[in-house]
Amino acid sequence: EYAFGDNGSAYGVAVFDLNAGELLKSLDLASTSYGYGSFRRVALRTSLDRTFEAGAGGGNVISPAVAGCAIVGFAGSVNVDNFINGFSVWLSCP
Repeated sequence: EYAFGDNGSAYGVAVFDLNAGELLKSLDLASTSYGYGSFRRVALRTSLDRTFEAGAGGGNVISPAVAGCAIVGFAGSVNVDNFINGFSVWLSCP
């Protein structure tokens, strides 16, 4: 079981627990369309049709092929203005 969440003050606190064996169906990652393209949003759907969304909508969205993959971890970095400038999702795929 893995848990992750969004603790941004503007959006409340949400924690999402992944069940053992629960895999991804889809993943959307969005960046802002201004400045250096800071990370803006993550949205995912699991093999149990459960969803998790964190961050504001809009921006430039990418949807990598993740069907059947398991989430292993996350990593991120901020720039000098304290905006998220790097975000990655570590996956284990078949």
